[in-house]
Amino acid sequence: MLYKRILPLIFALFSIPFIMEAQVTTSNMSGFVKGSNGEALSGATVTATHEPTGTVYRVVTKNAGKFDIANMNPGGPYTVVVTFINYTTGKHE
Repeated sequence: MLYKRILPLIFALFSIPFIMEAQVTTSNMSGFVKGSNGEALSGATVTATHEPTGTVYRVVTKNAGKFDIANMNPGGPYTVVVTFINYTTGKHE
């Protein structure tokens, strides 16, 4: 009879770690980098800085100027800087 009272308690104690597992929240950023005449800039460097923490994310654009940054801190603000040879540095806050 006693095991009918203890068994649910033991089950609850073993299930607590699975219930209380924290969720990891991340964000991402993607886009295209194009020159002033609309041409895609493959090989441009995109740097995104998370202002509250100072975390820096840096990627190089792929074909057609596409870039993807994954596992970023959620929220913002972010400062995004794009650099490419023979072009002026672009900055977006």
